Amino acid sequence: MSTSKLCVAHLVWGPLIDRVERFAASYRAHPAGVEHELVVIFNGLSASERAAAERALEGLSYTPLVPPKPTFDITAYGMVPAQVSADAYLFLNSYSRLLAPDWAKYYVDALDLPGVGLAGATGSWGSMRSWNRWPPEHEQLPPHKLAHLYVAALRPHLAARLRFPPAPWPWIRTNAFALTAETLGLIEWPVCDSKWDTWRAEMGRDCISERVRRTGRRCVVVNRRGEVFEVADWHRSRTSASGDQADLLVADNRTDEYAQASPEERLHRERITWPSMRPHGVK
Repeated sequence: MSTSKLCVAHLVWGPLIDRVERFAASYRAHPAGVEHELVVIFNGLSASERAAAERALEGLSYTPLVPPKPTFDITAYGMVPAQVSADAYLFLNSYSRLLAPDWAKYYVDALDLPGVGLAGATGSWGSMRSWNRWPPEHEQLPPHKLAHLYVAALRPHLAARLRFPPAPWPWIRTNAFALTAETLGLIEWPVCDSKWDTWRAEMGRDCISERVRRTGRRCVVVNRRGEVFEVADWHRSRTSASGDQADLLVADNRTDEYAQASPEERLHRERITWPSMRPHGVK
């Protein structure tokens, strides 16, 4: 299979309209390396926000796509193949910022490797359970405030344990990920009606990565050098919470948070992203 036509879909969301300029600047600064069709998804924008986004994108050739109603990013991405026919699709969220030339070529090269169905700029072996620990951390509090904190934290903690597998659990982050059209035709695309649904689609027991794996295809991470990493080596990619993220191909709000974090917070994020055990099914 050769990905002779690539569709790049960038999501523009109303509350994050200021991010459009950052994406557009990075798109202009870094040549894609391969021909592609750019689709801009205008999701939940007012008339004034749409006008501001179009000004930021001025001079770029793109196809607009407007969902019939505001929706979550995963659901919006699922609308793209029905509008644009391509051999592969690269989805970039509202925070995405391209960091190196040939970024699209690296995705295409990764997807052209035998048996690869999904490629991402970042991955993780972590679990949502790790972000919802029990009991919650706290400073010294009066008993009544401590009780309120525990009650408030219990519900998301139990929800995480029920809905997400324990770490280590490998999944590609959905900030900047690409799939072949062939793979898309073999999996059922998630429909997200809540934020919990989007988290399940990204890292749950039946997440996009797991659906791709069930087809017999592999999920890989690609960095700004064009190097491709299998699951067991994702932590060596120098992308998300790895090697100071020196080879990160596409940045987003989470990678920015890591870059700006204290050494202690970085270590905490690294431990959650890359737990010491190997991912399930990885030899």
